[in-house]
Amino acid sequence: MFIQKNIHYSLFLFIINVINPFKWLIVGQFMVAVIWAIDMSLRPYLIKVILNKIPNILPSQAFDVLSPQAILYIFMSIVIVIIFRFYEWILLYLHPNLKKHIGVMLMGRMMNHSQNFYQNHFSGSIANKINDVSIGIPNILNIFIDRFCSCILGLLVAIYTVWLVDFKFAICLVLWIIIFLTISIKLSGKAKVLAHEAAEVNSMVVGNIIDILGNIVSVRLFGSNIIEINYLNKNYGESVKVEQVREWYLIKMHTFQKSSFIIFQSICFWWLITGIKSQTITAGDFALILILNISIVHCLDNLSNNIREFSQSFGKITQGLHIIYSILDIQDKKGAKDIVIKKGEIFF
Repeated sequence: MFIQKNIHYSLFLFIINVINPFKWLIVGQFMVAVIWAIDMSLRPYLIKVILNKIPNILPSQAFDVLSPQAILYIFMSIVIVIIFRFYEWILLYLHPNLKKHIGVMLMGRMMNHSQNFYQNHFSGSIANKINDVSIGIPNILNIFIDRFCSCILGLLVAIYTVWLVDFKFAICLVLWIIIFLTISIKLSGKAKVLAHEAAEVNSMVVGNIIDILGNIVSVRLFGSNIIEINYLNKNYGESVKVEQVREWYLIKMHTFQKSSFIIFQSICFWWLITGIKSQTITAGDFALILILNISIVHCLDNLSNNIREFSQSFGKITQGLHIIYSILDIQDKKGAKDIVIKKGEIFF
């Protein structure tokens, strides 16, 4: 059961519970993430080996010397194409069925609430929260596996690969990653709070719209168009304020992330150029570092964007489950039997 007092721990248990029937498909997602993480450094390393061999071979030896690395490079390209088609097949079966499973589970919970609960909550808002949770859990699961796990594994492999060139590149990379992730995670804590507030306000807006449309006859009969529009405009105004605060905070967070990479990349360029001058860095090493830097910044750039999306989805899921799994007003006594109705009748 979802326990409101310990929201984060209970949300974790809730997610584990709902994804359990799909565990083998999720294992397949992890396999794709591991292969991608290895490939992020393997193919650049093969280019390094090829570039280092080229100056030392005769033209007649080119095919014999370079073909093993070239064949492995092409083979990995084929492997990546195949595993991503496998990944798409996994999502084809996982996401629709997971959304269905979550939606049915939440509706089963909602049907246990009393009539008083529905009088105090807009039906449109409740429907929106169920939809947020059904879509949000597959979304954060996808971000966690495809972005967080694959990125972290890819960075670990990249650190080892860079260490093979020069330990100072690896140390600098580790320090930058630690600073980047530590501050980003700290900043994302407030981003989650802002996302939660935005989800609450947006849910009110959507619920307001649905209720107006659902009661359009009453609105017209009692001539309350202006009142409803003013109320909706007020809710929209609150939504705009909350979203602007959240977006401005994210702009500052992304500015830090981009600036930190520019500093790291500048240090790498300086060491590479001085290494070429002192002949401690080869052309292959130069290419490897630059290619990995591009891959790493692309990986972390996606990660920073996904932290934002993860925070938004997390806020919507948390806010939705707070309402859906709130304490039931009417609960069965211990040992109560299920009501069996064979035929509907009304007695006066």
